Amino acid sequence: EPNLGIVRYYDDRSFVMADIPGIIEGVHEGKGIGIRFLRHIERNSVLLFMISVEEDDIAGVYRTLLGELKQYNPELLDKKRILGISKCDMADNEAKARIKSQAPQDIPCFMFSSFSKEGVSELVHGIWKILQEDAAAASEEASKSAFVPLAESLNVEEEKSETKKEDADYDSDTELSRLSTRENVDLL
Repeated sequence: EPNLGIVRYYDDRSFVMADIPGIIEGVHEGKGIGIRFLRHIERNSVLLFMISVEEDDIAGVYRTLLGELKQYNPELLDKKRILGISKCDMADNEAKARIKSQAPQDIPCFMFSSFSKEGVSELVHGIWKILQEDAAAASEEASKSAFVPLAESLNVEEEKSETKKEDADYDSDTELSRLSTRENVDLL
């Protein structure tokens, strides 16, 4: 099972992180921990790739990990991604600049150290920002479909609902309110 943890953000906000270890070359073929961990990735909205500053080719390791995800399920590449370069306390400023310049430029990249806490708050802020962008996009998408009349979305024909009045004894406003709460849809 992945390790789950709650990351505290500002103003009593938080988000859940899932640590999914064992993504190595060949994992899509069952090597290492294998496919059972790749299944957990499908549930996450943002993927944080953590690669040690000790790696000789951080961009190459990142490409390998992307290749494994693509071979397992190409749709995983549609998820938002962040690169976290760990153990940055082990590198001097010159090495950090070189590593940062060689890192993939198409995703946000953060250097951090769990040991010294350097860069951790910037990483957490970057994750939060992307989660909020993702939530706003999902809310916008949900609001587009929220304006479909309830009967139309349920494919209910008027004459069928007339014959079974006793089955329709719910308050549609209450039902929509319940659905919006469950699905995180804001009704206007």
